[in-house]
Amino acid sequence: MKDLPLLFQAPMVRALLSGRKTVTRRLVRDGRSPFVVGRRIWVKETFYRARLKRGMKAISKEIHHYAADGVPEQRDGYGPWKKRSSLLMPRTLSRMAFRILSVRNERLQEITAADACREGAVYVHGGRGWTMEPDENPAQMYRTPLEAFRAFWRKLHGDPDSDEDPWDANPEVTVISLRETLL
Repeated sequence: MKDLPLLFQAPMVRALLSGRKTVTRRLVRDGRSPFVVGRRIWVKETFYRARLKRGMKAISKEIHHYAADGVPEQRDGYGPWKKRSSLLMPRTLSRMAFRILSVRNERLQEITAADACREGAVYVHGGRGWTMEPDENPAQMYRTPLEAFRAFWRKLHGDPDSDEDPWDANPEVTVISLRETLL
């Protein structure tokens, strides 16, 4: 069975790297799901690429940096960093792979507070509240992990040109439990 690529935004990449995120939800499209227990997935994420300047010699003609790790510093001998969409990430640059442990479909609003924590919601110390993006100093904290997840879902799936709320639509989602595995 071929490994399946999955796109993740920077805050969720950091949650995967820290071990905080062990579950992901994906919209069900056309009533079909490519997710099967035991299948391997690999993470596609936004990255930067810099190419070796003409006339320079180095071990590598191209270097890479992951957007989830912050903005890269300029390197001697290389041209400017260019941000690349996660859609364009080749398999060879992926730094994480996971094995699918379980798969189930449910309505989005069936998520529990415990599920939201497995999605990456974290309580920020000092009594500030819950968030899905602790590394980005969010201005908005939430009273519960569920509220943090709901706000993040709206941010990911909202359309600024539409009045439809992606949370209120309560779409069917596939809930995928993951365990990290070797690349």
